[in-house]
Amino acid sequence: MIIYFVYTGKELDKDIAIFDTSEVKGKISEITHVRGIVTIKLINRLNSEYTFDPINTDSVDFVNVALATDSIYKKALGDTISIYHENKLYQFTFRRK
Repeated sequence: MIIYFVYTGKELDKDIAIFDTSEVKGKISEITHVRGIVTIKLINRLNSEYTFDPINTDSVDFVNVALATDSIYKKALGDTISIYHENKLYQFTFRRK
């Protein structure tokens, strides 16, 4: 069964605001992306889930780097997402709403 989520502008803005204000820290357990919007689930004490719109660098696409079991970190209100993938650090920013 395939399930598609359709966001309204307000729902997406709310989820992105939650991501923006949260400290994000843990290992990725699941990652999905639709039309540039990424949702990750983390293995951490809260089993957190976050939705955001990453900005890719010239040479690296977020969804081509971040995989389940990779570590992710972002400070609360920080503008940089750090992904630790195969012992290498990748950093991205994201669109704020």
